[in-house]
Amino acid sequence: MIGLVINIITLIGWYYWYTNHNSISINNKHDILTLIRSARQFADHRDFSTAEKQLKKVLGQICDENLQSLVNLFLARVQLQQKNIDSTLKTLYDIKEKRWRALADNIRGDAQAIKGNQQAARIAYEKSLQSNVPQALKIILQMKINNLSN
Repeated sequence: MIGLVINIITLIGWYYWYTNHNSISINNKHDILTLIRSARQFADHRDFSTAEKQLKKVLGQICDENLQSLVNLFLARVQLQQKNIDSTLKTLYDIKEKRWRALADNIRGDAQAIKGNQQAARIAYEKSLQSNVPQALKIILQMKINNLSN
């Protein structure tokens, strides 16, 4: 599942950079894309610590809030894989763009579930479920809610 999320984020990020080339210099865009690809490869090989370092480098090079939110989603998922719940929740807090909040709430729910806070997980999943998310994600969110202990 993490591979799918990483691929989707990479594709969206690439498209975003391609269509918004005026806000980032050409060399900087290339560097950022290289770092994201590198982070994805490290994550694919389950080297989440190195992937996290790469993503933090990316965040240091971008100013656009939408792009920062996208990278923070990827970073939060990597941190969650490391079971670093507090860092995951802090990273999710840094997501400012509304269009990414439903995905952030999904990850927040996962973090809270791992932490053992079933009520907070339920609230996050339900908040994500109430957003305009694709049907496939709605089904996954409903399964996650159903799997939480009452």
